[in-house]
Amino acid sequence: MKRSILISIILSLCTFAFIGCKTEEKKEEEKPAAETEKPEEKAEEPEEKAEEPEEKAEEKAEEKAEEPAEEKKEEEQAAAPVEPGKIPFEYPTVATTAKAGEFVLAPPREWIDKGFEKGGDKTTFIFYSAEMVEPGEIESTLKKIGKDEKVPNSMIIPLPKGGKAKKGDVVLTWWQSGSGMKRGYVVGGTDTEPVIRYLDADLDNPSGLGTKEEKLKPDSFVVLSNAMEPGTTVAIKNGSNYSHGQVVNVAGEQVLTVGFAGRVSVSKKEDVVALPVKPSVKKGDSVWIPYIGSYRSATVEKVDAAIGRVFVKFEFAGKEKEYAVAFGDVAPSLSGEVPTEIAKKDEPKKEVTPSGVFKGGVTGTTGIKGEVMISIKGDKFTGNLKGTRGADEKFVTGLSGGFKGGALSGNGSNKNTNLTLTGKAINPKKLQGQINGDVNGKAAKMTFTAEQ
Repeated sequence: MKRSILISIILSLCTFAFIGCKTEEKKEEEKPAAETEKPEEKAEEPEEKAEEPEEKAEEKAEEKAEEPAEEKKEEEQAAAPVEPGKIPFEYPTVATTAKAGEFVLAPPREWIDKGFEKGGDKTTFIFYSAEMVEPGEIESTLKKIGKDEKVPNSMIIPLPKGGKAKKGDVVLTWWQSGSGMKRGYVVGGTDTEPVIRYLDADLDNPSGLGTKEEKLKPDSFVVLSNAMEPGTTVAIKNGSNYSHGQVVNVAGEQVLTVGFAGRVSVSKKEDVVALPVKPSVKKGDSVWIPYIGSYRSATVEKVDAAIGRVFVKFEFAGKEKEYAVAFGDVAPSLSGEVPTEIAKKDEPKKEVTPSGVFKGGVTGTTGIKGEVMISIKGDKFTGNLKGTRGADEKFVTGLSGGFKGGALSGNGSNKNTNLTLTGKAINPKKLQGQINGDVNGKAAKMTFTAEQ
């Protein structure tokens, strides 16, 4: 009996111990599960948080991708193909006389395209040397620094092969030890390899370019001789002023020029005054010369035909300035007429015999402005001159003299005013000339143009 009770107690204890162990095992099993569940939940949270940045990153990437795409689209529209032969100015397409293998002068294609982007009037154009590869009807292929590019013919200045020059000629070329279009004055060398002094640089330029002598390569130049041909200089009417320009091309009644600081422009031919390649002026003459891109009146001090310069004096910023002007830049007048070159010996002079009343304007040194009236009867003329100098000073005087062989010669005087007048008839309805002397006791040099 006792043994049976003892066995029952032992069995009960074993069963309790077994159940306790199972419970502990279950707890142990549940504990890791709970512990692993929490990390999984925590791990899921970062995944959710990580998704947000990815979405944002994708959105940002898409936005960034869209922005350049839009910009690119705008750029593509801005850089849309330009019509062949066109330039960023209202100017027609033209042909070219340049032949394959010849030198030409032209701006880089890149600058022409840039002119379409930001405006031709806001773009600088420098004309460099290049080789004609293939001439076309409205644009041609040029070789520049080892690469080929198409340039509109209107922007191409030909330099035909076989050019010959003699001492005293003005030629168009480029700075052959540098770059860029230049005019030169022949001082020596041979006819096919002339030695020149560059005209498109101030005589006192610190670089020494204005006094440098350089031998040109064969076929790298063209002699300038006719007014308004490419490379020659002109004065372009701009309101009441005139600006300096160099002819690039002429098409009908339009003139394409390059001027101060490489600015290209298109002008009506009626607003362009062609200048003589070699001016016929002498000491004491009143002329017009370009300074800082604009024309102003000046007085000739001397002409140096050995180097192709006219030395003048003019008033600038309240002081008298001396300046050496290149042949080709001196204008005897800015009347709109092409100034007459030195007459050839074999060309007979035509006598002009106008008569009647002529009226016009007068301009001169020290701020002189005025009006002139000249009445021609037979071989004599009479008239009057009135004007102002500065804001307060006024003057008036009568004029009289002789008229013979189309030339005027006379004088005028009144109190402290003593003047001499010389001039000529440009045609039966136009007179041009100079009036020099003293006005109210002060030196004065004037030019005039009078018309019927």
